[in-house]
Amino acid sequence: MDYMFIINLNLPWNLLSTIPLVAEHYLRIYQDADNTIWFGHNKSGVSFCNDNQLQFDNFGLFDTEDITALLIDKCSNLWVGTDGNGLFKKKVGDKNRAEKVQSVFNGSIICLDEDSTGMIYAGCYGNGLYWINGDNVNHFNTKNSPLISEMVWDVHADKTGNVWIATVNGTQYFDPKSGRFMSVVAS
Repeated sequence: MDYMFIINLNLPWNLLSTIPLVAEHYLRIYQDADNTIWFGHNKSGVSFCNDNQLQFDNFGLFDTEDITALLIDKCSNLWVGTDGNGLFKKKVGDKNRAEKVQSVFNGSIICLDEDSTGMIYAGCYGNGLYWINGDNVNHFNTKNSPLISEMVWDVHADKTGNVWIATVNGTQYFDPKSGRFMSVVAS
């Protein structure tokens, strides 16, 4: 049996515990504000580790999905990006199934982030960037915006309110207040 080792890095070689793995392949790891570690698996759902206990729950939905992005937002919603089946949302602790976010691309969601105002950003493989504000969804791609690539590998909302976008064609940032995209150019 394979195990996950939990180690305290402040103490040399101090193994705190071992816990059995629930899946062989981990595609995404995310730590939320409560220090819970979330794991997205290849074809076997989502698990999480808190207080050195690993719990597994596919939330009645993710047992056949490749989980490529995870986010817990300020309202305790779990956002799950998949490789080829779009974006899902579920209230943490709710026993109901996760709901598919219908207004978002039904393909690969590679990355997720939330800004200080609660806006959610979803970067896609081949379909640009989504900006989600409650039930309102804006979609940016190379045809309808200055976004420089449809391949968004990472997004990060900084403390000043800008959203940094890493693409295969370079880096940009988006100012949600003005709606402007700015490209970052190497000097």
